[in-house]
Amino acid sequence: MEGDVKELDSLEHPGWECVRLSNQPKLEGISVSSPTIQSILIKNQMGSKYERLLKLEQQRLSKP
Repeated sequence: MEGDVKELDSLEHPGWECVRLSNQPKLEGISVSSPTIQSILIKNQMGSKYERLLKLEQQRLSKP
C-alpha cells in the first residue's frame, strides 16, 4: 500500500494538500485517508509543501 501511495502526484503537484492527494487514488477505487497520506509523506521527509518542493528540486538537479 505504501509503495502505491508513494507513486501519487506529491512531487508532480507539490502544492497539493493531503486531502487532495488522498482523493487521487479514490478515482481508481482505492480508499486512502488524508492522515495516512500525511503519515507516509512525513516518513519520507515530504510532510510539508516546502519539503516536497526541495525534494522535487533535488530530483530534477540529479537528472542528467
